[in-house]
Amino acid sequence: MVSKLLKWAILGICIYLCFNILTPYSSYLLNKSIRHQINYLDKALVTGGDTLLQLRYPEGYMFANCIFALSIIEYGQYTEDDKSTLANKVDRCLSNILSERSLSSFDKQLTLPYGAFYNGWTNHTLKQYIASDLFALSKHQERYRLAHETLTTNISQHWGNLLESYPESIWPADNIACISSLPNDTTKGQWIAMIRQQSSNSNGLINHDNTDPSIARGSSLALIQYFLSDIITQDAVNMLTTYEDHYIDRVLGISLVKEYINDGEQDLDSGPIVFGYGSVATLMNIRTQAQYGIREHATFGLLNMLGMPVNLFEKKYYLFKKELMLDIFMLWCSVSIME
Repeated sequence: MVSKLLKWAILGICIYLCFNILTPYSSYLLNKSIRHQINYLDKALVTGGDTLLQLRYPEGYMFANCIFALSIIEYGQYTEDDKSTLANKVDRCLSNILSERSLSSFDKQLTLPYGAFYNGWTNHTLKQYIASDLFALSKHQERYRLAHETLTTNISQHWGNLLESYPESIWPADNIACISSLPNDTTKGQWIAMIRQQSSNSNGLINHDNTDPSIARGSSLALIQYFLSDIITQDAVNMLTTYEDHYIDRVLGISLVKEYINDGEQDLDSGPIVFGYGSVATLMNIRTQAQYGIREHATFGLLNMLGMPVNLFEKKYYLFKKELMLDIFMLWCSVSIME
């Protein structure tokens, strides 16, 4: 009897693992997975999940709403789900992002008020929403257009210097988020060149932060390449090739991204580092590669399995609801591999 139960248990585990690995290869399974993720995250954020994330991350509240909104915007391009409902979810996220509650986490006294992180991500989200089909169903179109115009003007007026995200803290990736959120013009190439010049990385890549201009890291490089995907300059092309050559190892179709070329410690930016490969860098790279037309099905399948998802009652979550930010990023990556 015990032997039979053990066999059934092993069979069940194998089926569970297979479903998780195969999810990105099946349109039906992937669509169902995304829909259930949205159901779970929508309720989690409405009931205060974003506020709890603020206790763990310096910009958790605002960032959670940005990534969820960006995921819904992209999902709206592919799904037959009710578009008005999706637009309402994006409207709610943007209302949170533009609120005093969100702004209170950032410093208004910086050269660019509220800093590069807030301005770059907020303006990027607004830009994506305004360009999407969902925007026609927004109940606050004029407010969001005005916010986008205001942020664009503010960023454009300060591009001549590297912008702080927090007092005395400069993160080049946040500056590039600002660049990406602007209309296409020659300013973008000049700003990128300026950012590259201040970095002393031996591979010619952009450094992680201003504490050491020689250190580039996989997590920020993946994010930088995501934002550079619509900025076609020779610098951007060269950096993508160098990033892939030095930081990405591909094994059986799975792309693993190193956090450091040499040894380094894990932190909030890197997430867990296993055998030198950063969890955040590897996850973000799925999103980034999709910007260049590459669907990382195998990599997503692996992370989908390792996240031990529970997919029941039209809700899907990872790691037993212990890491909400992981759920949000898994959603953002999953919509990127839809076709």
